[in-house]
Amino acid sequence: MTYTRGIRMKIVSLPPPAASFFESMRDVGYTLETAFADIIDNSLTAKSTEIDILVDSGEEPFRICIADNGIGMDYETLLEAMTYASRDPRTTRDRFDLGRFGLGLKLASLSQGRRLTVVTRRNNSVHAGIWDQDYIDEHNDWLLQIPDDPESILESIPLNIDLNKSGTVVIWEKLERIDGLPETGFDQTAFVKRIDDVRAHLELVFHRFLSGEAGTKKCGISINNLPLDGIDPFNSKHPATGIDPDLPEKINEDVSFQVFTLPHHSRVDKRDWEKYGLEDGYLKNQGLYIYREKRLIIYGTWLRLARQTALNQLTRVKIDITNRVDDAWGITLDKSRAKLPPIVRDTLRNRIERIGASSKRAYTRRGQALTTEEYRPTWKEIQQNNQITYQVNHDNPVMKRFLDNLSGDNRKEFGKILTFIGSTIPLDAMYARLSNDPSSVGVEQVDQATLKEWCLQHYDFLMEMGNNDQDRAINMMRSIEPFKSNWDDTEYILEAERPNDD
Repeated sequence: MTYTRGIRMKIVSLPPPAASFFESMRDVGYTLETAFADIIDNSLTAKSTEIDILVDSGEEPFRICIADNGIGMDYETLLEAMTYASRDPRTTRDRFDLGRFGLGLKLASLSQGRRLTVVTRRNNSVHAGIWDQDYIDEHNDWLLQIPDDPESILESIPLNIDLNKSGTVVIWEKLERIDGLPETGFDQTAFVKRIDDVRAHLELVFHRFLSGEAGTKKCGISINNLPLDGIDPFNSKHPATGIDPDLPEKINEDVSFQVFTLPHHSRVDKRDWEKYGLEDGYLKNQGLYIYREKRLIIYGTWLRLARQTALNQLTRVKIDITNRVDDAWGITLDKSRAKLPPIVRDTLRNRIERIGASSKRAYTRRGQALTTEEYRPTWKEIQQNNQITYQVNHDNPVMKRFLDNLSGDNRKEFGKILTFIGSTIPLDAMYARLSNDPSSVGVEQVDQATLKEWCLQHYDFLMEMGNNDQDRAINMMRSIEPFKSNWDDTEYILEAERPNDD
């Protein structure tokens, strides 16, 4: 008996039935990608420099092995690792420890299959433990299996696993819960596709470890002996990538941030544009990239700080946090979700306009010629009644020359045609395509004879308007279509046809 607030009570121990508990905990939300990432967290915490993922999908029984060359575990440490909730999440962890709840190894593994085996070596001593859902169901008890001959487990697996030195091998078997696969039967093609998805995910999540950036111990990761290449989502080594030098990098000793503006699609080739757009493109991948001890945990969201818009799509904010602030950030079991603490939210909210300003400039700068009458652009931007419309500019040199050669009635009719063209711009389709993939949208190509005619007309007009200032005329043409997109040809035409203008 015991007393609580003066009330006499008896205490009843109610441990959950093992079988139902194990089955329930398999549905905590892991995907195949996040499950792999959680196991790799443990390998990195164990100071591994090489992690090999070996996928056996040739013949049943199918297996997945994740082997590392970390410090390994002795028997007592293995038992602790195989114990559910072996670590109190409130306990202060060592710096760079990527774990949190003491659940990841078990939950991540058993979310994908019904059998988890861990084989580990430390100081020339090998130990192994097995959680088998079917065995748990049969006995309805918390029964961890300890093999007498742990090395024989590796010998029985038709994969080249080397555990001659310290390290750990995590083995997933009875794979019946992999998302994205048919519920009945094993689809090898679909399984290989899911492993490709895993590769892309890990290359992003662990890119700072794969590259061995300053302050991070480099670690190689491979899948079936093919090394992973880290994907830096900020394309930070590209000369056209912008980094705001004036924003403070530190909010406090546990949180720092840095703002990147990725290069406009006109500054990179199509392959790199698609690579750094990541799987869902720039529009959906703008926003915050939150790293916990250099490991990416959430990305491609503003967490309600701002809306995802086309003008902000080049903006990505790298936020680094330590493992000391897990509670404040609400880090979830699978480390795929978080929330912004008030101090961080307030800091970023106060700077949100500035944070996205560089991305907006990358797009609006390319439309400035429309609002500068001096250029006589093909399209005029008209602002009226809180709305912006676009009209064909009758004063454009090419357009004006054609109109001047028409009779009064024909000039009036052609003006109506231009108004009709202006009123049928497919704005919705253009916006959708530009938002999803700007590099896929272009302008109609101009043949050389037509380009030459337009080029000379525009050049003569600008020279007349600018008191024969050749440099000024040429610089203005550099920003006007179709000359900007065909500048090499435009420059050749001017040098050949107007060589003596000084």
